[in-house]
Amino acid sequence: MATEVDIKVARKLPRVMERVGTLATFVVSSGKVYDVESGTTYDTGVQEYTRLITPPNAEVIKIAGNTIERPGNMMCITLAYDLEFELRPDDQMIHDGVNWTIMEVEAIRSGDDTAAYILKLQN
Repeated sequence: MATEVDIKVARKLPRVMERVGTLATFVVSSGKVYDVESGTTYDTGVQEYTRLITPPNAEVIKIAGNTIERPGNMMCITLAYDLEFELRPDDQMIHDGVNWTIMEVEAIRSGDDTAAYILKLQN
């Protein structure tokens, strides 16, 4: 059940994303099909979706009080609201002409609802 905080977050996040977000194209596998007769599995193709994301920033980790930037690794956020596809590791994202592979998807939850996803990317 949505709490009062869930409702407020759901209303405010899209407005914030419209102000700070930038467009990215997600290239998502449509899935795999197993052919019983041939005994092989094949891809059914890919779909492309355009969504707002926060501008990608370098992935930073903290170890023993030290901040370390991981070269080639970036992070961004996209909203869960109106998401038409499942975000999965190994899918691709294109932003400003750079191809990124989604390495990890982390949900940001507000109560029972997923508000947004943190995407860890690598090119």
